[in-house]
Amino acid sequence: RYKGYYYDTDIELYYLKSGFYNPVLLRFITPDSIEYLDSSSIIGLNLYAYCGNDPVNMVDEEGNFAISTFLISIAVGAIIGLGMSYASDVVSNAQDGFEWSDLNTFEENWKKYVCATVGGAVSGAFGSFGSVGLSFVGGFVGNMIDNAYTFTNVESLGNSIITSVISGALSGLSAAVSNMIVNTYFNRQLSKASSKTAHQISVFLKNKDKMPSPGTKAFAILRNTYNLSQGLEKVGDAIVTLLGIFY
Repeated sequence: RYKGYYYDTDIELYYLKSGFYNPVLLRFITPDSIEYLDSSSIIGLNLYAYCGNDPVNMVDEEGNFAISTFLISIAVGAIIGLGMSYASDVVSNAQDGFEWSDLNTFEENWKKYVCATVGGAVSGAFGSFGSVGLSFVGGFVGNMIDNAYTFTNVESLGNSIITSVISGALSGLSAAVSNMIVNTYFNRQLSKASSKTAHQISVFLKNKDKMPSPGTKAFAILRNTYNLSQGLEKVGDAIVTLLGIFY
């Protein structure tokens, strides 16, 4: 299904919350509101377009605002970083018996949470590219920022460098495993595809401007592969962050 939306088999259109999409014409059958006109770009003048004509790298659940998956990765990384840091503090405070005051850790640890949020965002940004090397860099830099509030002497800096190397290595390993799973899935789907579908995908891999039409098997394979990659990236980030509690 195109971006996971509901496909109405009777009228052969995709139903989005903002209207119906025709996979043959590659257009919505009704235009957006004129409120979304943007004279600064050619795409902004097309009220029948979707996600700035980039449905692979952009999402628009409500039909009102397209957002880059890169920005989503940054936001998810920031939330995971802040959430895990806060959760670890609550658990630590509650070890001698839970009290409601244990939940109020922001006043004492706000610097820590700022660092955790920024560090998580950086890790998410680098990890979004799916590169093992960039994932290592993101894990290393993100962890260094995460621990920046502890830099009071050479020893604390040295410890942070060590834990950052470990974090980077885990991030790189996570990316490598994720890439292996995604490549296995993609190659398996490609081996089952028809020669026409395989050709469409081959053309796209050589020229990213020649995206297969939404509604085609080739588009579905590419989109599902991308979604799998993004899902594994978020799971990997969460696991690496969780393991960070122990070093």
